[in-house]
Amino acid sequence: MVFNRSSMKVLLRIAATAYFMAIAAFSVSAGNLQFRHITEKQGLKHTWIQHITKDSKGYMWFSTIYGAYRYDGFGFEEYEFPVEDGGEVAGVNVVYETSDGMILFGTNDGIWSHIPATGEYSYSFGGYSPFRGNR
Repeated sequence: MVFNRSSMKVLLRIAATAYFMAIAAFSVSAGNLQFRHITEKQGLKHTWIQHITKDSKGYMWFSTIYGAYRYDGFGFEEYEFPVEDGGEVAGVNVVYETSDGMILFGTNDGIWSHIPATGEYSYSFGGYSPFRGNR
């Protein structure tokens, strides 16, 4: 069998793909990954999740269109943020932890910050939001 340059490239790609798939499969099996389905039974009322993050204390944060949820491995604590106009709950697009431990909630109405040490919340960056239009 004679190999030309294009057939060698194809064989090399197949071999490289097989090699990296084998490494990936070994890495996953060596890591003992475990998954659990989290539902309303544990307190997650809204299962349309936009963003998930883990903070430095090990809490998992879930962003939804109806607020955010903090999961401690057993149950959820719900966090809701009012919109500046009042009357409805702001959707949380992202949760982010700063290097000093402050938790930021990026909502469709602005940014809320939470300082865990004091339990205080503050609102900032109102006004223009690409999700609500320019007010």
